[in-house]
Amino acid sequence: METRLKENDPKAKFNLLYGPLSNLYMIDCTMNKGHRAGGLAILWNDVLKVDILNSNKMFIGLYITACNLNISWYSTGFYGYPYTSKKHLTCQAIRDINQTRIDSNWLIFGDFNLMLNSSEKLGGNIVGFHLTKLFNDTLNGCDLTDLGYYGDKYTWANNQIDHIHIKEIIDRFCATSNWICTFPKYINKHLLRYSSDHNPILLEFSEDSHNRANLHKPKIQRFEHIWAQDQESYQIVKEAWEHNNDNSLMKLDFTLSQIAKWGKAKYGHIPNKIKEHQDLLCKLKNDIPTSNSILKIKETEKMLDDLKHEEVWWA
Repeated sequence: METRLKENDPKAKFNLLYGPLSNLYMIDCTMNKGHRAGGLAILWNDVLKVDILNSNKMFIGLYITACNLNISWYSTGFYGYPYTSKKHLTCQAIRDINQTRIDSNWLIFGDFNLMLNSSEKLGGNIVGFHLTKLFNDTLNGCDLTDLGYYGDKYTWANNQIDHIHIKEIIDRFCATSNWICTFPKYINKHLLRYSSDHNPILLEFSEDSHNRANLHKPKIQRFEHIWAQDQESYQIVKEAWEHNNDNSLMKLDFTLSQIAKWGKAKYGHIPNKIKEHQDLLCKLKNDIPTSNSILKIKETEKMLDDLKHEEVWWA
C-alpha cells in the first residue's frame, strides 16, 4: 500500500491521520503577509450527497441530501473576520448568503467571531454593544436562530492565566425556522477543548431523532488493535483455535469471543480512564486558570495522549 504523501494532497494527509474519507473539499486561505496559512475544509461520508455550490475564504456553500432520509437542505460552513474593524463585513456576508441561498431549510455553522450579548464573554474588554446588536439584527433579518448548546458554556479561550484569561462563545450553529421544523429534536454539544483554543461543536439531528432512545442495536464484537501488540494475545488465539474441531467459521467466532473476554479483562479500563481524565480536564478548564492549574492541565492532556495512543479501535 502506498503511504507516501503527495506534497499538496490534503486528502491524503487526512486519510493517513484520521482514516479514509469518502470526500474532502478544501479552501486554501494562505495569507501573503504574516506567513500564516490555513483554510476551510468540509469532510463527509457516503451517507450524505453533497453538492458544493459556492465558496470563498469565508464560507463553503453546500446543498446536502441525507440519502437514508431523502431530505435535503442548504448549509453553510462559515468563518467570520477575527478583526474588530472588519466584523461588520461578517454580518454583510451572512446577509448576502441569505439573499442567494436556494432552500428555506438553511443551517449555517462555524466560527463567527461574534457574540450575541455580553454574557457570552468572560474577561477582557467589554463586548461592544454595536457589534452584538448588528449580529442579532443580522440573524433576525435572515430568519436565523442560534441553536443553543449543551456542555461547557464557552467555545474559545485565549489560554492565558489569572486576570488576562478570556473566554467567549464564538462558534455556533444557527438555522432557519423551516430547518428547525424539519429537525426539531436537534442538540448542539460543546465538546471538550483539548490541545486547542477552541471547543469542537457537534450538532446531532435526525428526522426521526425522537425514536433514537428506543433503538436497540445488536452489540458489534470488534478486534482491538492494542491486543495484537500484547504477546499474551497470541497464546489466547492459539489455545482458542485449537480448542475444538468445528468448521472455520465456528472456530473464528469462538476465537474472537475468547480474545474479546481476555481483552476486556485486561484493557477494558482504558475507556473509563479516558472519561475520568476528560472530566478532570473539563473541570480544570471551567475555572480561571492559574500557573498551578495550567501545569495540571498539561499533565492531564499528556495522560490523555498516552491513553488515546493505547486505545486504537478496529471496526
